[in-house]
Amino acid sequence: MTDNWEAEAERIGRTTGHVLAECQACRNRCLVSIYDGSSLRGTPRHPWPRCRQCFTPAARVAPVGDLALVKHRRPGQPRSRRQLLEDLKERT
Repeated sequence: MTDNWEAEAERIGRTTGHVLAECQACRNRCLVSIYDGSSLRGTPRHPWPRCRQCFTPAARVAPVGDLALVKHRRPGQPRSRRQLLEDLKERT
C-alpha cells in the first residue's frame, strides 16, 4: 500500500468514525470503526477486532492513526450541531 492511500484513508476515517489500524501478525492495514456497538473500542470488554485478511486466530488489529483526530460519530446516527459547525469551519 502506498502512503497516498494511507493519508487518504486517514482523512476519510476522521469524518466517518474510523481509524487506520494494522494487524499485529501480517502488518496489513485497514480502516476500523472506533465503536463496537455502543462503546468505544480499546477496553477489555470491547477490544480491537481480529484481522480479517490473514485469519490468524490470535491476531488483532491495533490503531496506527491518531484517535484524538477522529470525530466520534456512530454509524447511522445524525451529526450533532457541534459536528456540523466543525465541518463548516474546516471547509472554509
